[in-house]
Amino acid sequence: MMNKISLSIAATVLMTLSPWAYAQSDGASLVTVIIVLIGIVMLPVAILYSIFLTLVVRKKTAECEHLMERASGRDKFWDFQSMKGRIELTFYAIQEAWDQRNKTMLRAYMSEHLYRRFKMEMLEKVVLDKRKTFEQAHLEEAKIVEVLDFADDAKDTFWVLISGTRVEYSLHPSDGSRKFNEATRHGFEELWRFVRAEHGWVLDEIDHNVSLGDLTRLNSQYEEVA
Repeated sequence: MMNKISLSIAATVLMTLSPWAYAQSDGASLVTVIIVLIGIVMLPVAILYSIFLTLVVRKKTAECEHLMERASGRDKFWDFQSMKGRIELTFYAIQEAWDQRNKTMLRAYMSEHLYRRFKMEMLEKVVLDKRKTFEQAHLEEAKIVEVLDFADDAKDTFWVLISGTRVEYSLHPSDGSRKFNEATRHGFEELWRFVRAEHGWVLDEIDHNVSLGDLTRLNSQYEEVA
């Protein structure tokens, strides 16, 4: 999350300073001055947005940690460290499945409807990717931002904010070594929803476009067992 925010602020600073430098030259114009003023206004807005977003995520994670500690006393599914381990295991299982183009590896980590979707995406990738490119992902941080613990365990879910990096690579035809295309390296944030299955938590939904609205709508709940 902070990577995107930092880039946004940097872009705003650049938008502010570049026209300002130009405005000092003989080519100054009314349009340039307007752009400078817009940049000056937007910079503090971007900084305040960054601070607010950070506070929202921090508040959500604190609420979740409190509820998970409470819930884990009667239900080990809500053990915080076990959940973090499951998130990481799922993340890299998806990575390996894509590397090997092996859809069956995903079945243990996904709900049925998400598994079917991934099967179709993987099939399309194999058919359409004439360049034989792959993508390596690295998990940098996982913050649980919503916990829904119901008296009916079958309804239990949680959302986690995933932060990481991705980079494309290809395989050398002679020895199979990886050749990374650093120009494609980029950071990303996604919201993942996990649902409860008999054998553990499974991934059920991925939101690739995380917004402030997405985060503020999350509302953790805990139901006492009668």
